[in-house]
Amino acid sequence: MELKQAFLLRYTAIHEFHIPYFYKEIPEKKLRSQPSKEVNPIAWCLWHITRTEDIGLNRMVTNGRQVFDDGVWMDKLKLPFRHFGIGMTAVEVAGIAATIDLHLLEEYSRQVGERTLQIIVKLDPACLDAMVTDDHILQVLKEEGAVRPEKVMDSLLAFQGNPKGWFLMQMGLTHTYTHIGEMNTIASLMGIHRN
Repeated sequence: MELKQAFLLRYTAIHEFHIPYFYKEIPEKKLRSQPSKEVNPIAWCLWHITRTEDIGLNRMVTNGRQVFDDGVWMDKLKLPFRHFGIGMTAVEVAGIAATIDLHLLEEYSRQVGERTLQIIVKLDPACLDAMVTDDHILQVLKEEGAVRPEKVMDSLLAFQGNPKGWFLMQMGLTHTYTHIGEMNTIASLMGIHRN
């Protein structure tokens, strides 16, 4: 099995099964609420994984434009920032979950998924060995506002020294599946169990 097929085996389930489940099967009130102050609302997780994928695939794996910018999603979602959530306070997390338009967020997520599929179709696997430079990472994190100013250096340390292939797998699959597990746990704490 070649790399693209292996990636798509796991990736298509994200946008065809897992993410639609949360939007369609969990009531909006529960998407926005927290069963405990120690966990994130599912709505925040859905926003966070979409922003992460958009930044990771479009700015780290390729040097393209984010769907967030092409679709003017910052304005549509009425967000006061561009970052993807690292370092947000509990109050800020709850605020996003309480106010974000979930129908628009679902559409943004769908468009990010479509863009990722376009990237994979055109992808030359040989390019995945190329290192993403510190200068490029700083450009995305700091100049483009992918993280809060106080989190730039911590994020640089977490991301630096990795090739494009790491960003593809981490921000396209691993990170998302981690939060899918988190969201399923949050849902179960609210009495919603997947079959």
